[in-house]
Amino acid sequence: MLSATVQDGTEPDSQIPCDAVIDAQENLQRTGSDEVAADKDYHANVQPAGCSELGQRTYIPEPSSPHQRKWTDKCDEVVRAVTNNRRRMKRTKGRQLQKLRSERVERSFAHVCETTAPAGRGCEA
Repeated sequence: MLSATVQDGTEPDSQIPCDAVIDAQENLQRTGSDEVAADKDYHANVQPAGCSELGQRTYIPEPSSPHQRKWTDKCDEVVRAVTNNRRRMKRTKGRQLQKLRSERVERSFAHVCETTAPAGRGCEA
């Protein structure tokens, strides 16, 4: 986990404030890595594009959609970043990173919710 922020429950994860992204970027640089894995709730066209501009490779699954993507209103950098992210997610490494993320981050989050939530209430995710 590179950065943790608490935000209003009505805000979608894909609209994380830039300060949180910059904080995560600084922490990522400290680790010496250039790869970012997140769950599909964080996927928005701007996320892979922004990380690509910073020299990072994203591994963020795209949420399911009943509609085919329209690229006519997107700039070339965004299209390239999203399609590169999509390609990386299909590779073995992408699946391995998602598995590690699930094992380490999601389980830890569930544990925190179980041990800190008021009796009878779980964390809202």
